This record gives sequence, C-alpha cells and structure tokens, in this order.
Amino acid sequence: RFWPEFKGRDGCRTPMVWEAAAKNGGFSAAKPWLPVPGKHLSLAVNVQQGDASSLLEHYRRFLAFRRQHPALAKGDIDFIASDGDTVAFTRREGNERIVCAFNLGSKPA
Repeated sequence: RFWPEFKGRDGCRTPMVWEAAAKNGGFSAAKPWLPVPGKHLSLAVNVQQGDASSLLEHYRRFLAFRRQHPALAKGDIDFIASDGDTVAFTRREGNERIVCAFNLGSKPA
C-alpha cells in the first residue's frame, strides 16, 4: 500500500555491518537480499569497537553483567506495579535478587 515510500520492516532488517570500508559492510561478498544503506556504515562493528560510549560496547557490558548474575537469565520473575510507560520486575535465583525498572517512554518517569 505504501510502496515505494515506505518499505515495511525491511529498513530494520538490513545486513549486519561489520566493516565500514568493506563491500556490503563486510556482511558478504555476494549481493545481499537488501542493500546496506550508506548511513549504516558509520555504525559498523569495527567503528564502534573500543568506543566506550558506543551501543556495541554498551551491549557487551550488559551481556557480561548478565553472565555474572544467573538471576537475570534463569531466575523467577515477579512483576512490580508501575505507572505510565514503565515496566518493573524482580528476578530471583538462589540468594540473588535483582530489581529491574525501565522507562520505555520519552519523558522522565
């Protein structure tokens, strides 16, 4: 219905960009199903790697934190009542208890 101005979810399903200077962002030497948008090249793994403020390094830190806390991966979950665009819950495993609270909105909560 909206083609070609809006191409559905394809814009967020483009190939993973590994190297900014490589053909197809380092995803493949073959032609990928979807093209690699030029604006994605600045977000390549090799560009973000080692930059403590990058999204890549943020995810790496969080994954390391998650591995250190079994409650986050395997624990029981209890949701906590929260207002607006927030979600909160407690994860428990053995003697570990972690409270997680997230603001999914655009304003402080």
